[in-house]
Amino acid sequence: TKATMASQQVRRAAIGELFARIEERWGSMAALTESGLGVERCLRRVSRGALERLCRHESLGIVVSSFVSREVCASVAESLGREERRTWSVSSSRGLESSDVSSALGTPFNVAAGEGRLEEYRSQVGEATARLRELCGGASPLDRLRADLDDAWPAGCSVNRDGGEPMHAGLARVMTGPTRWPRGFVHVDELAPLRPDRGLFSANIYLGLPPAGGHLELWPVAFRSRWQFYVNAPTLAALTVQDRDTQEALRRKLPPPVLLEPEPGDLVLLCVQRPHAVTGFERGRRVSLQSFLTHQGPGRPLLLEA
Repeated sequence: TKATMASQQVRRAAIGELFARIEERWGSMAALTESGLGVERCLRRVSRGALERLCRHESLGIVVSSFVSREVCASVAESLGREERRTWSVSSSRGLESSDVSSALGTPFNVAAGEGRLEEYRSQVGEATARLRELCGGASPLDRLRADLDDAWPAGCSVNRDGGEPMHAGLARVMTGPTRWPRGFVHVDELAPLRPDRGLFSANIYLGLPPAGGHLELWPVAFRSRWQFYVNAPTLAALTVQDRDTQEALRRKLPPPVLLEPEPGDLVLLCVQRPHAVTGFERGRRVSLQSFLTHQGPGRPLLLEA
């Protein structure tokens, strides 16, 4: 009923006001900023030490230069540009809007799950994997990623499964200018406390970049306890909201980001529980292969999925 809905709105407003006052009294972005964290750099392959430090949240990210050759990047990026792509909608204060990002060779798992299309998702995996290998003329960069992580991580690396069926190891992501967020959309992919024995990360293999922009911003910010979340809840929750005013407020509160300017062929690994953003651009395309990487503990395999 209208009365019930009105009562719920009043209750939500009161809770929001309570947490805003708690944050004003006890919250602090400075307390969540982990100064001194850097980005480690490797050449052509991921080192074991760098991977272990990232998974323990002792670094902000890893850049592996020349992970894929420039020639392969240019060829695959051009081919992926001709593949059928799918864009999904995101919720904002103005209702449903189109995302900046489209996927090729498959639908992301979270999108398929949200739309009740998991059977379709599972049916795409084998064909998508074979198609990417065909475009690459053999083993794909995602095959190389899984093999290198398997070598670097003591317990190995596997592709995750859902309902006994393999998931996508990664998907092609394409952003085309002009992008919706000129400064980039600051967000986290999982709002959860950091633990040294757990974590959600992403692996991004850059195939093509626009003439300007399309860089990566990383913030050395995280919470590691429930208390830290509760006293900073309004700001931390805003990292999941698609709203321009909220984004501007976030950028005012957060410390300066670390800016990465990847080159075609680079692999970038980062923790997606920390705030991050891709800077916007007016023209051109940003083409990458992206996968999520789950760390379950030092004695268990890393899991790739998309």
